[in-house]
Amino acid sequence: HHNGIVQGYELLKTDDICLLKGLSEDGTAFFYPRVVQQNALSVLRFLQENCKEDPGTYWLFKNAGEDLIQLFDLSVISKNCSPCSNQDEKDSE
Repeated sequence: HHNGIVQGYELLKTDDICLLKGLSEDGTAFFYPRVVQQNALSVLRFLQENCKEDPGTYWLFKNAGEDLIQLFDLSVISKNCSPCSNQDEKDSE
């Protein structure tokens, strides 16, 4: 991505990720599949515990280079910014 905007993607089989993208030229691992799996499980549990609205709209955010993951409930924003609220303001003028 570039400045948070996805520029493209590549579809890989899960088993091929480590083989195709996991090693540098000198054979050093870029990542360890077990650690990735543990982190993914942790994020999934976090989402299951915190995404309570169904249906709901959430934004999962992580800054590059940081370990902190933030979850924002966007359904709160959409409830406060309904199209009717703008019309109500115009009607009251």
